[in-house]
Amino acid sequence: MRQYVEVRPMGEHEFAAVVGEGDIATRHRVVVPEELSDEVRVRAARPELSERQIASESLAFLLEHKPGTALPHDIDLGGVNRDDERFLPEVSTRLMR
Repeated sequence: MRQYVEVRPMGEHEFAAVVGEGDIATRHRVVVPEELSDEVRVRAARPELSERQIASESLAFLLEHKPGTALPHDIDLGGVNRDDERFLPEVSTRLMR
């Protein structure tokens, strides 16, 4: 089955995300720290990237490693970056396109 991800702004550096597959959907709050978004933009050489794009691609990265039902409700991408050394290089590379 095909997964889908919807990301909508909630506030500054904060997004509401719905991750679904078939009849199952999970809801998440994604925080994109300003320092992280700045670093992704530099690494991807794309200063125009929005935090929404970064949040969306970050969720795609996370979903490659676990199903949406296994993701926590609150996802702090700064914490993801600290816990997974693959995160920043991988997301930055994906966003170079």
